[in-house]
Amino acid sequence: MLADATGNYPPGTWDADPRAPWNEPEPWEGRTCGECRSCRPLRMLDCGLSRACVAEGNDDVYEVDPHAPACEGYEEGR
Repeated sequence: MLADATGNYPPGTWDADPRAPWNEPEPWEGRTCGECRSCRPLRMLDCGLSRACVAEGNDDVYEVDPHAPACEGYEEGR
């Protein structure tokens, strides 16, 4: 086990500890766009149905592939 010279890590933890909160995977890793709460149904002009990202705080709406990997804007599902 590596010692922390500065003493800033919790007891039994080190900078590369996979259990440390700063080394946990990002919440969107392994998730899809369609699982995000911002992914909504989008009715097209030809009456087809698609999916759109309506991320809060952003006035833009983007057509998305619900099976694509989630982005950094991912928020836990509906």
